[in-house]
Amino acid sequence: MPLHSGSIYHQTQTSLSVSGALLFANLSNVNASTTFSSWLAGLHVKDIFGRGNTAAVIFGQPLYRHSTGTIAIRPEDTTPYHLETFFNYRVNDNISITTGVFWLFNPEGFSANDTAVVGVLRTTLTF
Repeated sequence: MPLHSGSIYHQTQTSLSVSGALLFANLSNVNASTTFSSWLAGLHVKDIFGRGNTAAVIFGQPLYRHSTGTIAIRPEDTTPYHLETFFNYRVNDNISITTGVFWLFNPEGFSANDTAVVGVLRTTLTF
C-alpha cells in the first residue's frame, strides 16, 4: 500500500505564516484497487487587531477517491472541497473567544448534495 504525504510550513518574521499538506494513497489487492488524495493550504495571522488575537483561512480537499479498478466502484461524481475561517479574540490572559465558519462543498463527492455550513463559537478559559 503506497502512502505518500508531505507538509510545508513557513513563518515570516512578521505575524504571518503559510502552511500546506498533501496526502496520496494507492491501495490495491487482487480484486480491487483505488486511489485517494487530500490536500490543504492555509494562511494564519498572529496578533491581528491586537496582541494575542489570531485569524486563519484554510482551503483544501478532504480525503477523496480519484479512481478505482477491477471490482471497486466509484459512485462519487465530483471533488469535494473544504473552506474554514476563524478568528480568536483574546479578551485577557485567561479568556479567549473563537468564532469560525466551515463550508463543505460537494459533500461526500456528490454535486447534488447541498453545501454544508457550520458555525462555531467557543470560549476558552485558561487557569
